[in-house]
Amino acid sequence: MSFEFNPTQLQKRLFALALAALPMVAIVVAVAGAVRDLSIHHARMAVLRRERAAYEQLVADEPRHVQEVAEIRASGAEDALFQPAQVSAIATKIQAAIAQAAKAGGTSLKQESVSAESQPSNAFAGISVHVVFTCDIESLTRILHQLALSKPALFVEHLAIDDPGQDGPLTGPHQLNIGMVVVGYMRASS
Repeated sequence: MSFEFNPTQLQKRLFALALAALPMVAIVVAVAGAVRDLSIHHARMAVLRRERAAYEQLVADEPRHVQEVAEIRASGAEDALFQPAQVSAIATKIQAAIAQAAKAGGTSLKQESVSAESQPSNAFAGISVHVVFTCDIESLTRILHQLALSKPALFVEHLAIDDPGQDGPLTGPHQLNIGMVVVGYMRASS
């Protein structure tokens, strides 16, 4: 079986036109791709220039920052932190401050645990004390206020209040179960 195709004159012209336009389409696609790649490159370069300028500014500001740190150290602002010492000694001080605040609030601690976290790259180490006690809302307010006034500074990092519920009429202040994590920071020894 044989098959013959005899294109008409119009089909021949259209085919020739398509063949002639094919390189032009390829050139347009290549130019569009190059322009897109170039614009992406320029955008990346702009980001890199901004980052470099920011880093150069940080390097240029380094003497000023060193001076500011020296002024802060000279002002005694670091007194808000514990002096370098054994973690157990600082944990004992934190526990004593919490116990004193609880006693001032009219309650005592039921449970407490200590954990310390330090990172070699950090100039400070955090000592956390987790405590559990029971008190009313007014006592809790006094305890939190007492901790906020403590020197060196103690921070309540987590506070959980559980209402155990009460059957019958209230005969006194409503008691709440309190769990909190109190953190103190210790300066690294210099």
